[in-house]
Amino acid sequence: MAENEDGQERTESATPKRLEEARRKGQIPRSRDLSAAAVLMTGGVGLSFMGAQIGGDLHGLMQRSLLLSREEALDTRYMLPALSQAAADGLMACVPVLGLIMLAALLAPLLLGGWSFSTEALVPQFSRLNPLEGFKRMFAARNVIELGKALGKFGIVAVVAVLVLRNETAALLALGREPTNLAIAHAIQLSGNGLIWISAGLLLIAGIDVPYQL
Repeated sequence: MAENEDGQERTESATPKRLEEARRKGQIPRSRDLSAAAVLMTGGVGLSFMGAQIGGDLHGLMQRSLLLSREEALDTRYMLPALSQAAADGLMACVPVLGLIMLAALLAPLLLGGWSFSTEALVPQFSRLNPLEGFKRMFAARNVIELGKALGKFGIVAVVAVLVLRNETAALLALGREPTNLAIAHAIQLSGNGLIWISAGLLLIAGIDVPYQL
């Protein structure tokens, strides 16, 4: 459903001409739930498959950062460059996963509506500053649906997170008995698996939201 200029919900289907006009104005369907699920799923898969490599790199970084000679420890000019180098090394270790997440964040919104650039969408709409109209929009059907989706997302994420934690309790408690390098990699992989399950739950909400946005 779309809103007309008075903030009321339209019930009739838009004509192709009106759809084209809306597209020129930058009004195209977008699903935040689909984008969120895609980003979480991509991040989870990346962490699951690259967790061992990332964990090894971070473990090596931690070891190098703790190996200080007496001269380096007493040199006041050493710490800032060392910290900068450690931050750069940590960022490089995470670049593969961060790159995948960024790619998913850019491509996921394009699944609905494709590319669109409109200068009209950048023009401020002073009519939206009217307090009375804003108060009317608070109780519009769209906002009620958005509230329901938000509560649904909270419930689904909470349930999935509890189930994942219960299922992985033994593995999480066993991390303290593993060698440090293996524990770091294992913890990253467990985090990735948790994100995959949570994103699968969000796909249920996206399955409802996508037809609604269309």
